[in-house]
Amino acid sequence: MKPRSRTGKVIAVTGARGGVGASTLLVNLAWLLSHRSGRKVALVDLDLQASSLSLMLGAEPGGGLSEALQNIDRVDDLFLDRIMQQCSDRLFLLTGHEELEDEPSLAPSAIQRIATLLTQRFHYVMLDVPRRYGPLYQHFLSLAHVRIIIADPTLPSVRETVRVLRMTGRDDIGKRALVILNHRCPPAKGIVSRDEFEKAIGRRIDYEIPFDRKALAAENGGIPLATEHGAITDMLLDVSNDLSGKRSMIPNSFKRMFWS
Repeated sequence: MKPRSRTGKVIAVTGARGGVGASTLLVNLAWLLSHRSGRKVALVDLDLQASSLSLMLGAEPGGGLSEALQNIDRVDDLFLDRIMQQCSDRLFLLTGHEELEDEPSLAPSAIQRIATLLTQRFHYVMLDVPRRYGPLYQHFLSLAHVRIIIADPTLPSVRETVRVLRMTGRDDIGKRALVILNHRCPPAKGIVSRDEFEKAIGRRIDYEIPFDRKALAAENGGIPLATEHGAITDMLLDVSNDLSGKRSMIPNSFKRMFWS
């Protein structure tokens, strides 16, 4: 992995609440950006105690991020070469492994240093930001050029999406916030419609991911869902094209007619 002359883009993905599929969508977006768009992607899991990205990619659990945080003054290009897991030609993974009884050290300056080094080597540095509100959570989101908030169509998700958007503030120059509505479960009574969701959060949803029974099997099987054709892959491809600057020619509202 040779350093690049251009600076890569940092993308932070977080769930409005637990269990909305944020890590799953992150892995699949990373896979599409690396395999379909030919970009070099670094996945960084900031949940040092409950990392799930390696499982979803069929990789061995790694402790490279924990090692880097414990030796932050030694972290350079050679150090990163040693601790990052290569999942494919263009997709790399950096995770931690801390015991549940430990108190992980996630110093903002250390994460910022690692992110800066990675942006010199990768087109995209994608952060899996666990939902733990506070200054540290806000700092991790502020590092990103694009902040992606994943929500499901429930009232708790509506409330938490509003709070996260309020915390991150208005988009600055060169920064974006995307809201993705993810249908993790089959349609049922009591779910919030897209129109109701948008009215409640005071803005449009950028993308809506349809329900697919194959999604859970893909999570547990170590093979990203995006490797197969389907409605979820098609929508996530739109998101990855958006992130890489290739906008879809078909409006999302028109696409929804075929699966809503």
